[in-house]
Amino acid sequence: MQQEESAWKALSDPTRRGILDALRQGPLPTGKLSELFPLSRFAVMKHLRILQDAGLSFVEARGRERWNYVNPAAIHSLYQRWIKPFEEGPIQQLHNLKQRAESPHSPKESSMSKDQELGTREVLLELTIKAPISRVWSALVEETGSWWHRDFYTTSDAKSFHIEAKLGGLMFEDWGDGHGQIWGRVNGIRAPSYLQVIGDSSREWGGPNRGFMTWKLEEAEAGTVVRFEHCFFGKASDQTRDSLDAGWQLLFGKCLKQYAETGEGPDYAAMES
Repeated sequence: MQQEESAWKALSDPTRRGILDALRQGPLPTGKLSELFPLSRFAVMKHLRILQDAGLSFVEARGRERWNYVNPAAIHSLYQRWIKPFEEGPIQQLHNLKQRAESPHSPKESSMSKDQELGTREVLLELTIKAPISRVWSALVEETGSWWHRDFYTTSDAKSFHIEAKLGGLMFEDWGDGHGQIWGRVNGIRAPSYLQVIGDSSREWGGPNRGFMTWKLEEAEAGTVVRFEHCFFGKASDQTRDSLDAGWQLLFGKCLKQYAETGEGPDYAAMES
């Protein structure tokens, strides 16, 4: 509750909301971010500190520069708690009708423009898991099938999910009898702090595009900080990025976190309620 209160207070300021809007387009160094606002660099840094303390953003050092990222996990948590319950029923239907009426394009035209959109998109996620780094790493790469959510399989026939923690190892669904689906191959690994997987997505899953999925684990006072980045290029629409964002939030922010902390797999009933 204290973290949530800090987040709401941080969001109450229009400058801080503007900072998050800017960072949503991509990470920025503090100097470049300061240029976007009619404030001193010191004032912008003060706003950034409040956002970081509230868990709404995080910073990464790159040489002499400090790069700032929006943390969608915290915002997603507020959305799940306070906004999602109001999306169901007549209110959402009226909102959808309003959007269609005000849209300058027909649904067909809008769909075509998104389908033809090519470029690069990025999903970033940071979360803290209350467990030692060795435990989080083990859960991530050795016990993946124990927490992998059933909705993230490409077929209902899938038996389990695996990540082979070695260079060139596969990240894949096991369907049994030698059948399955490869998600990617391990391109980089340094246990227990770094893993990178490169994989391709078909048209059925928002592609064709190629994606780089990178996990960075770091020991912290509260446990282990996990930073996840999914950068993909090719057919890369905002809709695909938002869908991936929500999916990774659920998979890592809830499923992996819960399993590493408690040893319990996904609680499907609680997630669907």
